[in-house]
Order: sequence, then C-alpha cells, then structure tokens
Amino acid sequence: MTKSERPGPETRRGQILHVATRLAIKYNYKNITRAQIANKIKVTETLISYYFNTMENLRRAIIQNAIENDILEIIAQGLAVHDPEVMKLPKEKKEKALKILLKL
Repeated sequence: MTKSERPGPETRRGQILHVATRLAIKYNYKNITRAQIANKIKVTETLISYYFNTMENLRRAIIQNAIENDILEIIAQGLAVHDPEVMKLPKEKKEKALKILLKL
C-alpha cells in the first residue's frame, strides 16, 4: 500500500472503532484487547493506541458508538457493569437492552 492509498486519520479511526464495536458485540466491550482489534484489521497495536490512547478511551468510544447507533447488545453489556453513560439512558432504551441481556 502506498502512502496515497492509506486511509486518512478519520477513516482509520472509524475503521478501528467499527472493528472494536463488532468484536465487543461478540466478546464484550470490557474484554476485547488491542491485539484482537489489530489482528482483525491488520494494523499494529501501537496504531490503535495512537488513535485512542488507552483501552478505557476506546471502551468509552465503543459505548458512545453503541448509544448513538442503538446497538443494544453493547448497551446491555454496559448495563451489566453499571456503565455511567449507559445508566443515563432513558428507561425505555435500558429496558430494550435488558431484554437482550436476558436472552444471552
């Protein structure tokens, strides 16, 4: 891949977040690792750290993405660990996510 073919910063950050979100649905957002994400999209763990600094920042981004896009599986995970952002959601959304959690 040449320099001109490389994704720009926002595109790369979005790719990382997308893959991290997909992995979080499968493995839980608290359990995914930089290595899993890096292996999936064929980048270094350092690149993931460059865009998100810490895993906690990446987890915050995953939760925010789940809230913005109504990804109930991840919202349910947030409910299970009393994630502060998830706990602020309207009761109806939390109830929908709880139904998902109870099915797992």
